[in-house]
Formats: sequence, C-alpha cells, structure tokens
Amino acid sequence: MPVPAPDIWRRLAVALTLLAAILVAAPKVALANEKSTDAPFVATGDGTDTFYCEERRLGYWFYCARPEQVEDDTNAAEPPTSSAVEQLDAITATLRELKARAIIEPTPANVTAYIRFQRRQLDQAAIFSDVWQRAIWQDPEL
Repeated sequence: MPVPAPDIWRRLAVALTLLAAILVAAPKVALANEKSTDAPFVATGDGTDTFYCEERRLGYWFYCARPEQVEDDTNAAEPPTSSAVEQLDAITATLRELKARAIIEPTPANVTAYIRFQRRQLDQAAIFSDVWQRAIWQDPEL
C-alpha cells in the first residue's frame, strides 16, 4: 500500500483548519447581522403587521385577524346530572334488560348487544380494580 504524499496531508490539514474557522465564526457573524437591524421588531398583536400578513404567503393555518369567538350555550342548557347511585342503577337495569332480551329472544342482534354492553362494563370494572390496587399500594394503611 503506497504512503500518501506529504502534500495531500498538508492540503487536508488546511481544509480542516478552514472548516473549523468557518464553524467557529458563523454564529458570531449571524449574531452581528441580527444586531445590526435598524428597526426593532415590535409585536403588535392586532394583525396590522404588513410583512407578516401581506408579503408572506402563510396559508390557511395562520390568522392575520383573530377569529370571532362563538359563545357556547351548551353549558347553560345541560340538564342536571344524576347521582352516581342513579347512574349505577341505570347501568344495572340496562344490563338486566339486555340479558333478559338475549335469553328470551336469542337473535344475533340481541346477543351481540348484550355482549358489547357487558364487555364495556367489564372494562370499567377492570379500571376500577386497577385504581383500587394502586390506592392500596400508595397508602398501605387502607
């Protein structure tokens, strides 16, 4: 294997030195250019910045004027919520009704409805069991 000539090593050293000098000087030049601007940037917030709104093509994801806020009346029209006991009784009644319907009229639709509802309740029970276990782990005095 031939040994490279010393001229190649010298060129490589010069190139690496120039690269290092550029990498060190580039941030300083960028900071100097930023500081040399005559007019400071002022955020107005009222959408009157002509460069931001008119000269740049920002697309439909950016607003130059604030969108009008629509008042949400859904909170005022909500019916009073039932208690947890009433909700649990309603779930139990629904489960019993679906089970009875699936037993008396064993159609695929009735059995499927019962299985789906029961599976949702089993998932909820599993979550309750996990939270119960975590509570005991966090507070062993329980």
